[in-house]
Amino acid sequence: MAKGKVLTEVEKGIINALRKLNISHRKIAKKIGRSPALVDNFVKLGDKYNSKCGKRGRKPKITPQEIRRIARLAATGCFSIREIQNQLPVHRSLSTIHSILNQNPNLRYEKMKGRPQLTLKHKEDRLNWCRNHMSWDKEWKKVIFSDEKKWNSDGPDGYKFYWHDIRKEPHLYSQRQHGTKKYLFSMTILYLTYYNSL
Repeated sequence: MAKGKVLTEVEKGIINALRKLNISHRKIAKKIGRSPALVDNFVKLGDKYNSKCGKRGRKPKITPQEIRRIARLAATGCFSIREIQNQLPVHRSLSTIHSILNQNPNLRYEKMKGRPQLTLKHKEDRLNWCRNHMSWDKEWKKVIFSDEKKWNSDGPDGYKFYWHDIRKEPHLYSQRQHGTKKYLFSMTILYLTYYNSL
């Protein structure tokens, strides 16, 4: 359909009336001051004339049910885009799935927040340690503090990203520094070394 101004209801009535008098489309167009192609288009389409405005473009192949399924899988926070692709009954491209998730206002791709893997025993030990050392003064001069850093030879960890449903609480993952049980801190090890014991 042409992008020009559509026919008014009055013009449509004139066209229908003149057609009943067997007047040619060219003469009808000249009578109403419109192009013959526009008159031909109106006559061919009839009641469907101008009913498709605003509906241009190819009809999407993916169904609303698939879109909802993709959103539900992503909202769990347990599936990557490739894993969601494998869960679908019909193959969809990764770019299509990614586009659908980006258009969902309730989903946001973000990094999962880490938290130390602390048990109730860890918390009690920390509290007892603080109580036993809260009266220290000069004794701290005999203490060496050393920060612990965990290195991986096979790549970093602790940077897991996921699709977060903003209507739910964010996901957390437990992170733990590997070491012996004598250490009370999971992120920082406090070495208590007295110089007079060396």
